[in-house]
Amino acid sequence: MKNPNKTILRPLRMSDLDNVMTWVNDKEVTKNLAKFNKKITKSQEKKFLKNLLKSKTDKVFSIEDENHTYVGQVGIHQIYWPAKNGRLGIIIGNKNAWGKGHASKALKL
Repeated sequence: MKNPNKTILRPLRMSDLDNVMTWVNDKEVTKNLAKFNKKITKSQEKKFLKNLLKSKTDKVFSIEDENHTYVGQVGIHQIYWPAKNGRLGIIIGNKNAWGKGHASKALKL
């Protein structure tokens, strides 16, 4: 039996591009995020994801639900390795997953 409201983390991958594009230009999802004031094209986001995946100072994971459906992303950004700190970012881009505890569970994972 599947665990309802289970949260799964896996490394971000380029195949997540279409999932990211479902929310990256949605003002309801991004209203509290900095630098989301202009429409982002798929080619711009593809370039951003490629750079993110190569980054030594960003570690990003995709969040999935119990059915392995993409829910959003969580990551530590601008990591300063000598001090072992960075900036935490989390987004639940799939509005159907809002209010189900995926963000809290992703943080614990």
